[in-house]
Amino acid sequence: MSRETLSKRKLSTKVLLPKTLEIPEDATCMQNVNTNYILCAVQNHLGSSAHGGHYVAEVMDWTTGVWYEFNDEDVTILEDGPSSSFEPSEIEDEMESEQRAVSGSGDAYNLFYVEQNYLSKKCEGELQTFMKSERITSPGPQYYDNDNILTSVKFQRRERFCLELE
Repeated sequence: MSRETLSKRKLSTKVLLPKTLEIPEDATCMQNVNTNYILCAVQNHLGSSAHGGHYVAEVMDWTTGVWYEFNDEDVTILEDGPSSSFEPSEIEDEMESEQRAVSGSGDAYNLFYVEQNYLSKKCEGELQTFMKSERITSPGPQYYDNDNILTSVKFQRRERFCLELE
């Protein structure tokens, strides 16, 4: 909303989309704990006007980390996540070597972050559900080492996605 004209207008200010956020302990009520959040979805508004345009959602599958773009009936896999997203620790390393700067997104309308411990609990629940459905009573180390189970689920979901596209 423009204060001068009292009318709606779309802002084109670019917003950085960090894949992870770390909230320091002094900014929260919790002592001796930094709270970490993970980017799970981005709602983008495409169009030059606040009076019209189109919304596109970029959403991460919590269990596998696979990102999808939902544009009406078109769904695509985003191999590297949202195009303007970045991992803060990687950017710090690159900026020290002056390789590139993060440009940000002028279309990001809403960013959705979820607390990392919550996601971990949800993924653990997915793993337990999978083990029950496969009748695995005593999981071996293959289910915990190197995220094998999540890699398997990720692969299966990608395969199913590709088959549904055909």
